[in-house]
Amino acid sequence: LLYFCLMIKMQIITHPKCECCEDIKRYIKDIQRDFPELSVEIIDTTSPLGQEMVKKYNILAAPGIIIQGKLEFSGETKEKDLRKKLKEIKSKTL
Repeated sequence: LLYFCLMIKMQIITHPKCECCEDIKRYIKDIQRDFPELSVEIIDTTSPLGQEMVKKYNILAAPGIIIQGKLEFSGETKEKDLRKKLKEIKSKTL
């Protein structure tokens, strides 16, 4: 039996001194324990890549949360909403 796990790629676009960004950085570790297939990249808006991502995805509020190449959340994001979206994405990839 061959089993492979499809990775779920998440990019979190953060901004310095953003409380919502700090919140997500704290709870993303708990989420990763429940979603081992989740690959997370934190990108600062002040970096060249961060600037590029802000323009590409038209991120108007931090944090911007991009999952599988699609902007899913922008601004304050509740942990339960993020978990719900990840479960939805995971169920589509099985």
